[in-house]
Amino acid sequence: MLAYHLRVSRPSCKASQNLFAPFLRQSISTMYESKFYVNLGGQTGDELTDITFHGQAAFTTNPAVQSGNDHRGLLLQFWMDPTCPEPMHVRLEVDWYGSMGRLAFRNGVILGAFPFVIAVMITLSQIQCYNKSGKNN
Repeated sequence: MLAYHLRVSRPSCKASQNLFAPFLRQSISTMYESKFYVNLGGQTGDELTDITFHGQAAFTTNPAVQSGNDHRGLLLQFWMDPTCPEPMHVRLEVDWYGSMGRLAFRNGVILGAFPFVIAVMITLSQIQCYNKSGKNN
């Protein structure tokens, strides 16, 4: 449910001298999901990339998890230009606003149904009170 900001930079390497910009493969082995992010760092070499992934849904079974084969979780694989020997700086931060947006989008039906449930409960309470006392309070 969390969204992340990924910042990748190679301060000593100039973008014009590299053969290609770094790219990333994000995968989750238990969910069989892979995503590729190309041109990390952009033109300036220090831009944010938004990363999201899906975990296992609640109350569901996954044969890969049950067999106990792989519990590595999220795997990030970076490919970068080998002509620049400098290490790559990676910074991963939680995007709280993006995470709240994902939570609201995923649970939007519940947020819409909640006022309806409250109204039904109040109506049932009034009917029960009327049946017990015979008065319309």
